[in-house]
Amino acid sequence: MPCFSIFFGTLTNNCSRVVSLDVPLIVDGSGSKTVSASAFGSGPANNVGCRAEGLNRQTTIVWYSNGGSYVYLPSFGASADIGLTGAFVPDGGQLLVNCQIGQSGRLDVINWTP
Repeated sequence: MPCFSIFFGTLTNNCSRVVSLDVPLIVDGSGSKTVSASAFGSGPANNVGCRAEGLNRQTTIVWYSNGGSYVYLPSFGASADIGLTGAFVPDGGQLLVNCQIGQSGRLDVINWTP
């Protein structure tokens, strides 16, 4: 991950472009999942946007949170939560979160319902 620096588990984008990051999340069973990403951006050029994605076992069908739209930081200058609802995981499926992290943007924590 050449664009990222890691500090106490947070990831900061050190590249001069937006970088996409997929994070697989462990699930206990099927159903609708809620994901929350805590992130930081000092301004619009450092924004962070995420969406949750539930996939079937064959990775041929995907259920996105928020209708497939990325949800971006609601404010800048302090860490803030990005709420993602509506991702569905079928039996044997998987859940991941995809974040678009702007230059100097930081992904802090991801929480979800397993």
